[in-house]
Amino acid sequence: MAGVTEKKATGADAETLRAAEMRAVAAEAETARAAEMTAAAEAETVRAAEITAAAEAGRRQAAGMTAAAEAGRRQAAGMTAAAEEPGDSVDRHVARWAAFWKDDPRFVPEVEGALVRIYDIRKRSQRADVAAFAGSPDVTLEDYKTLHALMIRPDATEATPAQLADATHVTRAAMTSRLDRLVDAGLVTRDVDPADRRRVLIRPTAAGRTAWDKHIFEGMARDQEMLSALSADELRQLNALLRKVMRSLE
Repeated sequence: MAGVTEKKATGADAETLRAAEMRAVAAEAETARAAEMTAAAEAETVRAAEITAAAEAGRRQAAGMTAAAEAGRRQAAGMTAAAEEPGDSVDRHVARWAAFWKDDPRFVPEVEGALVRIYDIRKRSQRADVAAFAGSPDVTLEDYKTLHALMIRPDATEATPAQLADATHVTRAAMTSRLDRLVDAGLVTRDVDPADRRRVLIRPTAAGRTAWDKHIFEGMARDQEMLSALSADELRQLNALLRKVMRSLE
């Protein structure tokens, strides 16, 4: 009987072992299926992110193409407007020399036109200043230039006659005459430097500061009128282009 009992027990143990093994195999299979499902979900997430990124890239490309098309449209419109605008005296000057140097690559019409226009605008500004001071009863253009050189100095708006002569590109004798007029008009003072009696110091008076302030803003108004044909955006574009040229020269 004991042997039978042992055989039954051994058979039961084997059955239990097989059941445990089957459960373990089933659990491993379930774990593997879960891992596969997780990997598939991650892959789907990656694909969705790729699709989203591709869509965003397409949107940006489309926006870039739209912006490029708009820029092209504006450029074409600007070229059309420029072509439709009446020419100026510089166009006639450039056309004359373009015909004279026909097919000669050393002559660049756009460079000639730009530089002649800059020079002509500067000349017109200078003539406007001369005309404005021609009717001034108290301050000449030369007096104003001397006063301006004094006012913009960094050292507390005082200078020697020699410094002012250098700043305004005139001789010492010419500066002496200018300072005589400014002193007589009460626009500057001329005193011996107490620290060095060999030096003379020129300083603006309150009336001199007022005169400088008046004339400098009148000059700004003339300059603004001269460029009034340009809008604020066009002035910014002009400055950007001129700045680019200046940086290449500095």
